[in-house]
Amino acid sequence: MTFFKTICYGFIGFSMAAFSSSAAAQDAAKPLDVVITTSPFSDFEPQFPKKRDFGSLRFKGGASLASQLRSFGGFSAMRILDQGRRLLAVSDTGLWLVADIIRAEDGAILRLENTRMARLYSGKGPRKNAPKYFIDAEGLVVDGDDVYVAFEAINVISKYKLDLESLQMEPKILPLPKSIDRASINKGMEALAQVPDGAPLAGHLITITERGDGRVGPTFGWVLNPEGNLDQTGMFLLNRSDFFDVTEAGFLKDGDLLVLERRFTISDGIAMRLRRIQGDQLKAGAVLDGEIIMEAGLSHRIDNMEAMSIYENEKGETVVGFLSDDNHSLIQRTIFLEFILPKK
Repeated sequence: MTFFKTICYGFIGFSMAAFSSSAAAQDAAKPLDVVITTSPFSDFEPQFPKKRDFGSLRFKGGASLASQLRSFGGFSAMRILDQGRRLLAVSDTGLWLVADIIRAEDGAILRLENTRMARLYSGKGPRKNAPKYFIDAEGLVVDGDDVYVAFEAINVISKYKLDLESLQMEPKILPLPKSIDRASINKGMEALAQVPDGAPLAGHLITITERGDGRVGPTFGWVLNPEGNLDQTGMFLLNRSDFFDVTEAGFLKDGDLLVLERRFTISDGIAMRLRRIQGDQLKAGAVLDGEIIMEAGLSHRIDNMEAMSIYENEKGETVVGFLSDDNHSLIQRTIFLEFILPKK
């Protein structure tokens, strides 16, 4: 496992126990209401508070999120829905989170309301108090009434029927190709995205592992049929550089793929990077690479940036949102960031 998945591992069991004991006081079939403290900020690089352009992205706004509920955090994938008004996320400790995003007139994040959390069942292992091995959710796709979640350690993709009210969603495990076995337990399926309409592989899922066989070699990816048809699957490779690991991916409407990456070293600290890969390159057997369109480090307001969501707001702007996984650590934070990706 990476440093960020082990730095405060002891907090995880404690946090899950805290959620379970809190939930026990309520109807087990209902999600748990969560009070979120939201601290908005308008500067991504505090040393230059008026700076807005970072690579190809324009900073829109951000916020630090916190809660007294110990199980809050660990968010590894998200989707921003309803043109930016709703958030659905999953944690790597096996929890759903749903919230309404309240915004200012200019679209800046003000706070989260109607925030609720509930247990997430992968379809493997025990339903309650499952070890992290069975519930390490890392990727999330919403396709109409269908929800897909990728679980890293067990290398499983489960399909659910969307229910944002009860959050009681039953999994159906998708058949996956045998080559998925190449993905290791600790560096398995990390990113999950769906090819948009109009692209050659429209409707297909793609998943990418955190790493491949080694520290510097390419990572693995698969094109998957969303119904589990193994005749419509194929493997590809994604080149890596500068010790960055893949954490998430998402498609733009034109079919290009954005890949979010993270790096941690003792000498340089934490960093995030975003690459843009031409959509027409994506196919079975391909070796992909892409242009770096944004990179940030210790001088910016980032943490362990693991989740990403791409959506179109009411103005027709393409918004790229990011959410950090705080690993339930006292020294890390849950950071929510949004950027505009201007049209070419």
